[in-house]
Amino acid sequence: MHTCLFEVKNKKTSDVLNKLFYGMVFSVGGDASLVYKELFILGKLSFGIAQTFFIRAFGFDPLKPHIGIILASLVILILSQIVPNIDDSAIKVGLPFYATLLGTMTWRALARVSQRPHLGGSRCLEKNA
Repeated sequence: MHTCLFEVKNKKTSDVLNKLFYGMVFSVGGDASLVYKELFILGKLSFGIAQTFFIRAFGFDPLKPHIGIILASLVILILSQIVPNIDDSAIKVGLPFYATLLGTMTWRALARVSQRPHLGGSRCLEKNA
């Protein structure tokens, strides 16, 4: 049986897949850490590293700054309502940083939505049909 899960077209695609893979690994680490209350900060740090890998995987081409401006405005608006009501200083500092990572990752993902994927998935479906 032919599998296309690891079909890679070129080095650039391989780099993207590696970054996505490491992002998922750190996401799993974040999920595992959040099971235990004492590992909350470690879990959020792991999720932050995951978001950094996702941002690097999506890259900044095409830039599409209008999407970034809209998302940044939403993040600022939401944070301005939430942060003043937080008492824990670690969360008060960490939340804006983490929200910025999430907003940036969302911007980069949305900026690439219109691009066709170059991972070989559609050709894989055709081969196996």
